[in-house]
Amino acid sequence: MRASNARARAAAGVLLGLLALAACGGRSDGGPGGDGTYRLMGEGLCQSTARAEEGDWAGARRAFFDSAHTPIHQLAAAAAEFDRAAAARLLEAKQAVEQDLADRTPALVADLGALAAAASDALRAVGESPFGCGGKP
Repeated sequence: MRASNARARAAAGVLLGLLALAACGGRSDGGPGGDGTYRLMGEGLCQSTARAEEGDWAGARRAFFDSAHTPIHQLAAAAAEFDRAAAARLLEAKQAVEQDLADRTPALVADLGALAAAASDALRAVGESPFGCGGKP
């Protein structure tokens, strides 16, 4: 029953996020990608993944929230203008990682990988280059 409630809350959160994106409109001129924000997001996701692979939950959480969390929201808002499905996948993947970090689930590394893939898709949607970790595209 707990998993079903968590999924319902996650779905509701994604829906609310999409509604907020629709209400806010698209990105402004000189959006966050031009100032290195998306690069920092990628670095934060890579660092979070590396810490999670080492079993360093605190480090994974810190890297995620300090470097990646806010830019993910900015990227989702920008991507929604061009590809709402990519924006939705990005927010869903972000929410899964947040839940993993809160519950300390073993799915964290896999969910961070799914989030990185969703972020790369959203970056492509806004005309930015995707990132890779450790030389991987």
